[in-house]
Amino acid sequence: MSPKKTSSVIDEAVNALLDWRTRNELTQREAAEVLSAGYFHITYNSLRSWEAGYRRPPAHTAKILLRFLRDHPHVQNRTLRG
Repeated sequence: MSPKKTSSVIDEAVNALLDWRTRNELTQREAAEVLSAGYFHITYNSLRSWEAGYRRPPAHTAKILLRFLRDHPHVQNRTLRG
């Protein structure tokens, strides 16, 4: 994968994460807990760093995250709904 394409996938994943979190009215900590409960293990610190732009997820993680967010667009009572 070219560096430009890799960067685009990563940016898309981080933006999708922020949109998903906002749409579901979750704090960063709550989002990390919901994602981890749904088998996408992420720490609060990683989520926070990605959204703030201090760190970026690896490309393979970004692809998995995108798939996960598309498969689980809604959170109800802090649990995932397809």
